Amino acid sequence: MRPQWMEGRKRWRERLGPDPLEGRRHWRRRHRHRGLRRRLNGAFTLVAIFAVFLTSFGTLQAVRQTQAQLQRCLALEPSARPAYCNVQSDPFEESSPNNPSGERSSGLSFRVWGGSVGRSSLFAALISGALASLVAALMTHRITAPLSRLADAAQRLSSGERGIQLALPRTKDEIRDLTLSFNNLVSGLETQEAWRRTLVADVAHDLRTPLAVMRAELEALQDGVTAPDTAGLERLHARLLGEVLHLARLVSDLNTLSQAEGGALSLDLRPLELKGFLSTLHAAYLPRAERAGMDFALEVARTELWVRADPDRLNQVLYNLLDNAVQYAASGANPTLELGCGLEDDHALVWVRDSGPGLRPEVLEQIFERFYRGDASRGRAHPQGVDLAGQSSKKANSGLGLAIARALIRAQGGELWAENGAQDGAVFKVRLARAQG
Repeated sequence: MRPQWMEGRKRWRERLGPDPLEGRRHWRRRHRHRGLRRRLNGAFTLVAIFAVFLTSFGTLQAVRQTQAQLQRCLALEPSARPAYCNVQSDPFEESSPNNPSGERSSGLSFRVWGGSVGRSSLFAALISGALASLVAALMTHRITAPLSRLADAAQRLSSGERGIQLALPRTKDEIRDLTLSFNNLVSGLETQEAWRRTLVADVAHDLRTPLAVMRAELEALQDGVTAPDTAGLERLHARLLGEVLHLARLVSDLNTLSQAEGGALSLDLRPLELKGFLSTLHAAYLPRAERAGMDFALEVARTELWVRADPDRLNQVLYNLLDNAVQYAASGANPTLELGCGLEDDHALVWVRDSGPGLRPEVLEQIFERFYRGDASRGRAHPQGVDLAGQSSKKANSGLGLAIARALIRAQGGELWAENGAQDGAVFKVRLARAQG
């Protein structure tokens, strides 16, 4: 095989990547929608072919006319020839036996040819230019009209208008893809803006409540409503300390969430053996589950199962899931709690299952949003329903626990989601990438 062929083959394999099949699929996806380019190329190619055909046709007609005129000129006597047949003799051309008069039949032919072909070529060029201009004008209008609408909509969007949705072109080409992307962008901006307003309102609410409590306690002490004795100061100290800790936890949770979602969180990813890790976590959390009156079971794989994760962050996530399970399942009859791990599609799977009220299907994703407020998200087995992330919890929380848990798992290359159990209760599953021990 020649060296240049080998070099070209090597470059092609590099473009396809480590998986040639996936590389070809990527190439097909990249070149799938080229409708506008194909239409432009096809239109101007047809114009060029038509121009060549028209010019060739005119040239052939001129050749036939030239031959006929030349034959008529040569058939006539020189004195009887029309004006267009009069050709000045070439002083540099000597007379020959075949041309005793010194006239050049080639000059005559050239003159007749020049007149006919020149007119035909000029006519063909004018027709081709007019046709090309017409096709270019039509194609330019079809291209620039939706682009002008997009530019106008973008200007309206930048001026603060929302709810803009443009009609999609009928042809499946790049303009349609661009219009669809613009509509999706507007919808995404509306969702983000609504989420931002809700987030600001929820943060303001969570900050306002402890600040109002602290202000009321201090004003009560200042106005003499609370006696400045030892018992009063101890109660004030305990109340203020609790509210300050709540504020500190809220700020810390917001900071952790922003770092995890922004990719700025420092992680110590390393191989971690899940069986021993979960056994240690089970032993540490067992006293708390027993105090809540729950039967805490551990279900792990029989063989070692290694994953790539940050032990501290994974421990934080699982503690949060266990706390939620204890909070909402401990009040039922014979409450149970299960922590386990296993294999699923060549991935490691960790789950936390409880026997409490299940999750309503429509909120299985919403519970992972920041400050989600849905008082009936856990309502399948409870007459009123309780919320996994709402304000009805027995202990004060920032409403960011599940959002932080998902962000931490995604930062480690995994995924966290919720399901309803086969009987009752909720199941939270964590998928992690396997690693070599």
